[in-house]
Amino acid sequence: MFYANDTDTLLAAYCAARICRKKVFFDAHEMFPEVPELVARPRVKRVWEALERKIVPRVDGAVTVCQSIADIYREKYGVEMGVVRNVPKEMASQEPCASQPPMILYQGAVNVGRGIDRIIDAMEFLPEMRFVVAGVGDEYEKMRAYAASKPWGERIEFLGRLAPEELHRLTPTATIGACLLDNMGLNYYYSLPNRIGDFVAAGVPLLATDFPEIRRVIATYGVGELVGEERGEALADVIRNAVAKWAMLSDDERLRRMEAASRDLSWENDKKILLGAVEAAANRKK
Repeated sequence: MFYANDTDTLLAAYCAARICRKKVFFDAHEMFPEVPELVARPRVKRVWEALERKIVPRVDGAVTVCQSIADIYREKYGVEMGVVRNVPKEMASQEPCASQPPMILYQGAVNVGRGIDRIIDAMEFLPEMRFVVAGVGDEYEKMRAYAASKPWGERIEFLGRLAPEELHRLTPTATIGACLLDNMGLNYYYSLPNRIGDFVAAGVPLLATDFPEIRRVIATYGVGELVGEERGEALADVIRNAVAKWAMLSDDERLRRMEAASRDLSWENDKKILLGAVEAAANRKK
């Protein structure tokens, strides 16, 4: 069986499978035609949409990263997709060690539409806090220069790319984890970023955009605060209130919420779905 790792490998995997008389499995890591790089290029986007329309209904099995995207693929192509989220192992049963002064942490790719500039601006009104960015990307130098141009820039730190073990030590020390996304197409709107699971596994409450899959986690388990279009001082107020609300909970209640969310957002659960979907595709009769 040939395994297509996202839409940009789908055509090659499908052709190879047909030539070799093998089956093909489609793992959609995102809504590829809806990524920001293609939303702004409608002609190119239409090519990828046509490719999906032609091939996806013919694959022998498929999974994707969240229920919202699975629903869209079912409506568009009549394909039932398993949901395999990008989530870590279940958290260890321990309380995180918060840093002093309180720290807002962003970890992941520093790319367009990740809300880093919004937090930089909000830091003007959060003199008691610092903002740490762990990761690199297309916007890294631009965001670092933007932060340095602000009088409060000394409270903003860009760490660049960290080794996994370094990140695992850093994440639990955050006071709150940031996951702010701009609505730059359906791929962002329906995403469940892996930093959501990473923060939960580290016992760190979330400050996250009110998009469907993110809302599902935060509303279900009460592990953070949802954010709308707030900017500047309004966003600073949301951050400060989110930190205060989390601090008011008892240690036992914070741990209970995080452990419940982590048991759901666990790779131990989702790997079974992936292995089951691959096995079902392999055994599927033509």
